[in-house]
Amino acid sequence: MDVQPTNLQQLRDAIMSIWTKISEECFQYLVESMPRRIKAVLKAKGGPTRY
Repeated sequence: MDVQPTNLQQLRDAIMSIWTKISEECFQYLVESMPRRIKAVLKAKGGPTRY
């Protein structure tokens, strides 16, 4: 089990460690999904969506 960050620098380090492990394909999917995500938010008038 990973240790929880106890200060801002540890939190930054943890975020950067995870960030570098996200695949380019994942980023591409997220970018391509933005128009439908925005449409869902607008349709829900800012309320909850399935995202």
